[in-house]
Amino acid sequence: MIISLIPTGIVSLIHGLRVNTFFNAGEYEKAKTSSKKAKFWVWISFWIGIILLIISIKFMIGFMRDFNAQT
Repeated sequence: MIISLIPTGIVSLIHGLRVNTFFNAGEYEKAKTSSKKAKFWVWISFWIGIILLIISIKFMIGFMRDFNAQT
């Protein structure tokens, strides 16, 4: 759920919820398509999250170096 805080995670969640609806209605191809879309958006969300984490860590390391240099 942490990943779904970004817009791509929300898109993934919506497609994931549609899978059961389509499957229970007997629309198996639509369920399969929604499942693939949900998987795609989960991976997009994951990689964006990793990139943001790396940027945040680099920012904090830089901030700590600047702070230590001042003292």
